[in-house]
Amino acid sequence: MFRKSLLFRVLIVVLIMLALSAWTLQEPEDPTDFVEVLTWLAAGPLAVFVAGQAVSYALEQIPAWGSGISSGLRRLIVLLLAVVLAVGANLLLANAELVQFLENYYRIAFNLAAAWLGTQLAYGRQAGAGMLATREP
Repeated sequence: MFRKSLLFRVLIVVLIMLALSAWTLQEPEDPTDFVEVLTWLAAGPLAVFVAGQAVSYALEQIPAWGSGISSGLRRLIVLLLAVVLAVGANLLLANAELVQFLENYYRIAFNLAAAWLGTQLAYGRQAGAGMLATREP
């Protein structure tokens, strides 16, 4: 009975449209290209991911966040933050001079983050393999 209903048909169409849009909005080929990352952020998928990570990192440190606020409200806050990020990225993309100015700083920050992650991975592997020297008291 549900399969023949109008709601079921609408849900199928929506799921197909979401699948097609997700297929066209794949991650940027060059994550060091500021315009490409901004475009992906403005399109939506990255905005939701960044908003979720920001909320989980920043707000999980607040005790009232986990216990005092319902999960529905937390989800709404993440979605609203994602909308703000996407709109901000669209506004930033409209100002070509500002994007060109910020692109160099983005590359510096990206390279610093990549170097830091690389050193953390190397340290973890060396510590796991017992390759680090121990200090004697």
